[in-house]
Formats: sequence, C-alpha cells, structure tokens
Amino acid sequence: MKGFKIPSKTSEKAPASWKNTHAIIPESQVPFYGELRNFDWVGDYLKIEKYKDELLTIRKERAELQKKLINKDDMLACMKESYSNYTLEAAGQALRYIKPHQIAPSDKMLRGLPQDIEPLLPFSFFEQVVGLLPEGEISLAKRDKLLKELKNKKTAILGKIAALTPAHLIKTPTHFMWGPRGRVPSDIRTQLVEFWEFNQGLCQEPVGVRCFALKTCEQSEQKAWADLNLKLYVNKLGKLGAVI
Repeated sequence: MKGFKIPSKTSEKAPASWKNTHAIIPESQVPFYGELRNFDWVGDYLKIEKYKDELLTIRKERAELQKKLINKDDMLACMKESYSNYTLEAAGQALRYIKPHQIAPSDKMLRGLPQDIEPLLPFSFFEQVVGLLPEGEISLAKRDKLLKELKNKKTAILGKIAALTPAHLIKTPTHFMWGPRGRVPSDIRTQLVEFWEFNQGLCQEPVGVRCFALKTCEQSEQKAWADLNLKLYVNKLGKLGAVI
C-alpha cells in the first residue's frame, strides 16, 4: 500500500495521493478538543497514570498475600472454632431426629438415625490433619496487618486521583472508537490520549492530535507528544500511514 506525506497545518486539505488512509481530522471529531487543546492538563494526567501503576502494584501484592499459606498454629486455632460449629451443627441434626422420640424414648432410637447426619469425629482427628499440612508462610495477624496497610495505601492513592479529576472532566465519550464504552462516562483526557495513540499508530512520522506533522504544531502540542511518550506508537511497519 502506498503511503502519504504528513501534511502541515498550513493546509486543511489532504494530498491527492492520500488513498485508503487516515485523513486530517477536523477539530469537531477530536474528543473534547476545544477543552483540551492547550495541553496544560498533561502533567496531571501523567500523575494519574503513575498512581494507576501504583494501584496495579498494590493489587498484585494483595493477590500474592492472599495466596500465602497460613502457619499451623493459626490453622489449629481456627480449627478449634470450626470444630465448635461442627459439633453444634451435628448436634442440631441429631436433635431434629431425636426430639420426636422424647415422648417414648428407647435404647433403639438411634438405630434409624438418618445417614445424612455425619458421625461426630473427635478433635484429635483434626489435630492430626493439621499436623500433616505443609509449614505455613505467614500468621493470620501479620497477613491481616499487611492487607490493611495495602487498603490504606489504595484509599490514599484513590484520593489523590480524585483530587486531580474534577467532575467537569468526566464525560460520556463522543467518538466511535470506544464502541460500547461510549455509554460509560470517563476522563476526557484519557479519551483524547487514546485517540491520539490510535492515530499516531497509523503514521510513520510523529503527528499531532489531528494528524498534522508534529513539527508544524504548536510547542505545547509537541511537548505533550513527548511527555506522553507517543514515540512508542509511531508506525514502523510501513503500512497504513507510511511516508512515500
């Protein structure tokens, strides 16, 4: 497929050789371009992205903590509490069967005990089972303490993100590329950045948010391109937006 030359901002008209490729994008088709065109929001956006990375790290740490084996002492302590519930449940099952016999008790009233009433095992049996478990990695108290610390960190980070995300920046997407997500309000800065990333991926040269050659764009737009690391999205495959 033949490519095209990236047009400059001196003309809104795409070159005649531009076929089956992306055209210069009108302002009206760039997500919330009127509100975001000065790019003074990029600093806050990058801070939010950093906080999101921290949230991802917290999520991974939490998942790892929850997979750690609890030590045997804590397992045995929990087993004692569970055994108490176990005996109460078994007693309740037996009570429902035995109570009708109270008017005529006999030494044969357990003979027809329903099979779904499990035999009551002694606690020593469960102690032996716990003894067969592998050695634990962490105590319940320590795990709960670490999980609480992670939760507090997450709460603090979410607060920082909220402080950098005023309500007027949360809007329903206006561009087709979001598909079903178009019904879900989201940060308009993210919408514009994803839109820019997508269109940069169609071009072999750096472009502004409207697909003009970046070198012809305002300094604020060029700086935003660099800060957002959009060089990672430059098309290097020689397809779609390849330069002639």
